Amino acid sequence: PPIKIELPKKKRSPPQCHDCQAFYHTSNFCHQSSRCVKCGENHFTSECTKPPSEPAKCALCLGPHTASYRGCPVFKKLKENRRKSELHKSIRHPVLYQNTSFTNTSTYKSPDVGREDHARQPKMKSYAEAVKFVNAPVEAILTILTQFISNFNSLISPLISLFTEVIHKRFSP
Repeated sequence: PPIKIELPKKKRSPPQCHDCQAFYHTSNFCHQSSRCVKCGENHFTSECTKPPSEPAKCALCLGPHTASYRGCPVFKKLKENRRKSELHKSIRHPVLYQNTSFTNTSTYKSPDVGREDHARQPKMKSYAEAVKFVNAPVEAILTILTQFISNFNSLISPLISLFTEVIHKRFSP
């Protein structure tokens, strides 16, 4: 039988950190203290001494399940909020943000749902994240550039004429 190559399935849920159990970041970018997925205590899951006979305790909501359980109220709320946000984005029209300042884009605090007891660490925003919502229509940019060139031309033309006249007077016999 021929081999069929398929695109990977798009993940529909937010990433979850395996160190602190919070959502929207991974352990590679985690700056918070570790939380066990099984008992919710402040240690790595690999160091957990909870016997399998004891019920799990969620690090996010303190419920009787592991922090990776997709039925967790915190996870369900995140998923619902994300669905509403995507719906809102899909009906929103592109907007040209004028006079936008990008001076305060150097720090970013990641969402930390269910983790109020942990201090958040500042995260750097990439250039793409900083300008993500600046959707300037091409026509608006073209109009601005056309006006600039026209104004520049009207200023430089008289100067070129004066310069040419001075050169002719200076170097003509």
